[in-house]
Amino acid sequence: MSTEARDARRAGAAPAVRATATSKRYGDVVAVDGVSLSAERGQIYALLGLNGAGKTTLIRMLLDLPGASVPVLAAGAGRVLLVAALTCALATPLVLAASAGRGYLAAVGALFAALFCAQVIAALGYGAYFPWSVPGLLAGVAGPGQEPPGLLGHLLVALAGAGGALATAVWWQRADHTR
Repeated sequence: MSTEARDARRAGAAPAVRATATSKRYGDVVAVDGVSLSAERGQIYALLGLNGAGKTTLIRMLLDLPGASVPVLAAGAGRVLLVAALTCALATPLVLAASAGRGYLAAVGALFAALFCAQVIAALGYGAYFPWSVPGLLAGVAGPGQEPPGLLGHLLVALAGAGGALATAVWWQRADHTR
């Protein structure tokens, strides 16, 4: 696309970011005072200022991010811990693959296959029913518009984790330990 065509297209387009007389106070402290700006698509901008000038507060306001508070931090920490627990539960079938394959290579192959399938299935909208998609959906990394997994998705993760742990235990109980 030529520069003239791009400029003509941008001339009628709304800016990517616009703020008019934006202000924010924390009690008696004015963090942002009457800031106005307009940022066009495809352009790079820098926000410069001294420490405490309100740069981070302005970005939070533009992106509509919540401030750091105990409930927000607790919810974030709870989500991280839940995603970590679900991911650990889903590692147990990979432990079985490593045990049966007598090394890590089979588990790595199974991991890549599971992650590939998880991404495709989540993109198709069925991720809540595929255990390896559930942690990604819960963490919000599966993309915009994806519904978080419900109780069924969590139960499927628990079943896959418990099944992997049980199968690994049975494998090691019956495995030939003389080699």
